[in-house]
Amino acid sequence: MVARRTLTGHTVSAKRPDPEDRRIGKLLRALRLLRRMTQGELGGYAGVSFQQIQKYEQGINRIGAGRLKILSAALGVPATHFFTEPADRMSANADPPQDEPLLEKKNLRMLAAFYHIAEEPVRDALLDLVENAARRFPKAERGEDTRR
Repeated sequence: MVARRTLTGHTVSAKRPDPEDRRIGKLLRALRLLRRMTQGELGGYAGVSFQQIQKYEQGINRIGAGRLKILSAALGVPATHFFTEPADRMSANADPPQDEPLLEKKNLRMLAAFYHIAEEPVRDALLDLVENAARRFPKAERGEDTRR
């Protein structure tokens, strides 16, 4: 197996996924969960098994260009969505994410559940609740103790 160094200094292998492959896999998973699709359903659209979708999402296997085009169509996004920077995928007035926190499992679950609430007053009340909780119990910086 031949390893090559990219212009950015990263070593990549022709056979092994790199950090970008893992990032794309995480984004694939986030979009699938947001649309409440199973790995099997998404695999059905793309003509692959749920195990293959699992490997894509975990960054174990690379996604070919043609397959990515099919997957992105099934998820309702252009294939270019997987190659834009996180800040470009967000609205212009939003703060850019730190290491794409939306891709963390609990955050995805929260976002998917919130997305499927039809009643606007309920969404507003939940948003107020979460924002108040975040102000009251902020996430600690590394090494900081938040016990009271």
